[in-house]
Amino acid sequence: MSSQVQEHAELTPDVIETYHQRYVRVVGEIVSKANPPLNPKLVSLSERAVGQALAEANKDIKAMQHRRQFKHGISASKIAGIVTFRLVRWTPVQLHAPQSEDENALKINFMAAFAFALKHILNVDLKNFPTKVTREFQYNIARRHTNQETLGLAYEMLEYHMKKNGA
Repeated sequence: MSSQVQEHAELTPDVIETYHQRYVRVVGEIVSKANPPLNPKLVSLSERAVGQALAEANKDIKAMQHRRQFKHGISASKIAGIVTFRLVRWTPVQLHAPQSEDENALKINFMAAFAFALKHILNVDLKNFPTKVTREFQYNIARRHTNQETLGLAYEMLEYHMKKNGA
């Protein structure tokens, strides 16, 4: 389950660009597979917001590395927490009426960030992920005070649980 950033203290420009492209793809996949279907003409993605979110995530990663003095970089789980937090806070996906009133569509920023972190940072297939856990993550990010370090810890526990159970 380890990723390409497991042993790094920052996201390189190449990793940031790769993450940016993959996040855009994840959003496209969610829009195309949504049930009920989302009209792609009523969904906008701010490339600037994605870039800013990833730039802020990189600053957070560097600060955590400096503050904690990790000898071997920061774990993929902690990076996943930081990236998820920043992507959700920047809300790069915007919905236009009437989709902007759809309860499920309003979760797209969370789902895209969560799916991206699982798939592209932790190498976990969201299809194999319990819906109950996904809902808990979503609720905590949207309605409770959850910071990037708390999310990182939650991802660490998920990663541990999945390894223990052979997932």
